[in-house]
Amino acid sequence: MKTYTPFSICYEDTDAGGVVYHSKYLGFAERARMDFLHEHGIYCKDMAAMEKPCGFMVKHCELDYRTPARLEDELVVETEILELRGAGFDCLQTVKRGDETIVEIKLQIVCVTTGGRPTRIPPEIRTKLAEIS
Repeated sequence: MKTYTPFSICYEDTDAGGVVYHSKYLGFAERARMDFLHEHGIYCKDMAAMEKPCGFMVKHCELDYRTPARLEDELVVETEILELRGAGFDCLQTVKRGDETIVEIKLQIVCVTTGGRPTRIPPEIRTKLAEIS
C-alpha cells in the first residue's frame, strides 16, 4: 500500500538557479514517512513512551536523482514498505512531479532502543506495518 504526500517547492528549497537542492529531498522523505506512519496509526512519541521505549531510525539510504525539481513545482512523495523484518523494514519513497519520477529513495529503517541498539519491532507496531506491506 502506498501513501501520497504532496509538497510545493518554495524558495528555501532551491539554490540560486531555482533548482531543488539535493539534500532537501531527504527532508521531504522524512516528513512523508511520518505522514505514512501516522496515516496507519503508528506514532513515534507513543513508541518512545512504551514499557520498552524504542523508535525508528534510518540505517541506510540510497538516492537516485533522475531529473531536477524547480521552484513552485508541485511534487508528491509516494511511500511504500518493500519488506518487513524483525527489527526493521525496507522502504521505497518516490518523489514525483505528475507521472515523472524526480528522485527515488531506497531506505533501510531499523527499530532501536533509546540507547541506539537495534531491537525487534514491538508486536502491536509490527501488526500495523504487516497490514500495509
